[in-house]
Amino acid sequence: PSAEAIESLSRLRQDHIPATVGRLSGVETAVSGDVARGRDYVSHESDKLPLVLGFLLLMTFLMTVWAFRSVVLGAIGVVLNLLSAGASLGLLVLVFQGTWAEGLLAFDSLGAIASRVP
Repeated sequence: PSAEAIESLSRLRQDHIPATVGRLSGVETAVSGDVARGRDYVSHESDKLPLVLGFLLLMTFLMTVWAFRSVVLGAIGVVLNLLSAGASLGLLVLVFQGTWAEGLLAFDSLGAIASRVP
């Protein structure tokens, strides 16, 4: 969405709704639409991502320690998981967010990757 659409959503939620419907007691409001849904999804994803990553890394560590009976191998497994995920996301950004692979892969880059991808 454009910067104007995001600013409009912000003004609607912070200024207009509290000044009108927000004055009524017991009333619940919600804003819908593509811009609101996109912003809410990104916000929710940002809030939950540390919990998901922490759980995955903890389970990787615990399962590796349990399988190999070595804390060092568990720590190495966590580090290698982080490195491989970082490398794959970096390559994804390099290929699809940049423009250098457009001719090679026959696509038009939008200059960004949707937040739903990772």
